[in-house]
This record gives sequence, structure tokens and C-alpha cells, in this order.
Amino acid sequence: MQYPEIHILNGDALKDQFPPSLKDELIVARECLVDGNVTARSLDELFEARATYLKESYGSTEEFYRNSVITEFKKIISLPDDSTINLWFEDDLFCR
Repeated sequence: MQYPEIHILNGDALKDQFPPSLKDELIVARECLVDGNVTARSLDELFEARATYLKESYGSTEEFYRNSVITEFKKIISLPDDSTINLWFEDDLFCR
């Protein structure tokens, strides 16, 4: 089975500028994990800690985090092993 190419973008600003001629799947990484607590024993615990941190520090909502951040990470996790993935992060890719 041939899978479409996957494009993982570094945010909604890039998504808004992304060429519509590319009909492949887009995933938007709305979490950079460079500020605040990123220590957890499980992915669910990490998501909970991040949602709380972003709510307290930046006024984000847990609903936004669930619907707009976690759902995108779950798409990445569920990609088939033989997927072609293009990362569109440029200078925004961080190491921590």
C-alpha cells in the first residue's frame, strides 16, 4: 500500500502559508517542549503537565491543548512505519 507523504509543520502560521498544491497530509506540531516541565513517567502524564504549565504560564486552555496539540501528536504516533515524513521546522527545531 502506498501512503501519502506526511508534512509535520512547526505551527499554524506555516500551515496558513503552506502550498495547497501539496495534497499530502499535514500535521501541525503546536508544542515545542523547550520551556517548563517536560519530565513525566508516561505520555499521558507529560500531556497533563504541559497543559497545566501552558495554562498557568500563557493563559492557554486545557481544551485547546487536548484538541489542538495532543490530537496532532497522536497522529504522529499512529503513522505507519514506512511513512515518508517531511519536517518543516528549520531554525525552530530545539534540543533539550
